[in-house]
Amino acid sequence: MTREEAIIRMQDIGCYNPDVVDRAEWKDGKVTLRTSDGKSFEFTSDSRLDDYIKADDVKAVVIGQRFFSPEILSLELSEGFDFGSGKITVLTSKNCIVKAVSAMLNELRATGCGICTFCREGGYQLSGIVDAMTKPGADKKQLDLALEIAGAMTTSCNCPVGEDTALPVLTALDLFRSEFEAHCGKGKCPSGECPAFSTLYIDPYKCEGNGDCMDVCPEDAIEGKPGFISMLDEYECTKCGKCIEVCENGAIQFATGRLPKLPERLTKVGRFRK
Repeated sequence: MTREEAIIRMQDIGCYNPDVVDRAEWKDGKVTLRTSDGKSFEFTSDSRLDDYIKADDVKAVVIGQRFFSPEILSLELSEGFDFGSGKITVLTSKNCIVKAVSAMLNELRATGCGICTFCREGGYQLSGIVDAMTKPGADKKQLDLALEIAGAMTTSCNCPVGEDTALPVLTALDLFRSEFEAHCGKGKCPSGECPAFSTLYIDPYKCEGNGDCMDVCPEDAIEGKPGFISMLDEYECTKCGKCIEVCENGAIQFATGRLPKLPERLTKVGRFRK
């Protein structure tokens, strides 16, 4: 099945997503690309991506469904380079590679038409394996299984769309295997972006006790009263992040490793001492 035939089937069953499935095609030495925030630009053959995209602290660059090292931004790319869907995403040290791959797999799975067993079942298994790595308890042996499944998909799927589903896993593991291993073996997220490996706490020196965090917490996991430093129950907290969004003082933060000393009972703002 060609890509065009697969797209027609996707359109028929309502799962077609042009941002994922369509290809960026070269024409007369130019190709239209877009950044993750939706801005489009026309890339000219033998120019460099950093002529169009300005970014600091670059850890990885995702082009279409493939992961690249930061050096790709400074290379001259000629007509014929495969930009995949044409979407360019820059990841920094604050972004988790594993979480990014998990999100991409979920998006790719949603575009599948379901007719191909390798695409349908392979995408389902890859998504489950990588998603499990964003939480504690993942087995490092699953990395090799993910590579085996992804490798089989590149040669056994009925269409190029199915083959693309394997690319995030193959390219990310090739470049950032140590980050995947940290999630599985060491049980930590190096970037600190995976909530399951972090603890949410309220900084007693920044909290002003206005109670906004308590009002939005769906689990009633925050205790406090006006003028007192709020306290968060980490056992009740689901780390949804709603409290972070409303805290104007930046007092609610994620921490990896050991937490700083916190109040053991309600304490007036400005009265807490280590």
